[in-house]
Amino acid sequence: MLIMSGCKSNMEREFYMRLCIKEGYSKRELERQINSGYYERYMLSKEKLLPEPIKGLKE
Repeated sequence: MLIMSGCKSNMEREFYMRLCIKEGYSKRELERQINSGYYERYMLSKEKLLPEPIKGLKE
């Protein structure tokens, strides 16, 4: 629910889902990352190391 309500786009939602799977974030850590704008900072960075895609999710 945190991802669905806290994200503006499907790409952002998928980013946080993939990040949670890769890093094993708790709810508190996920909330901190969303509130700090991690997705926006990541998208502005030059080196993009996105976690592996989740099988079954559409782009």
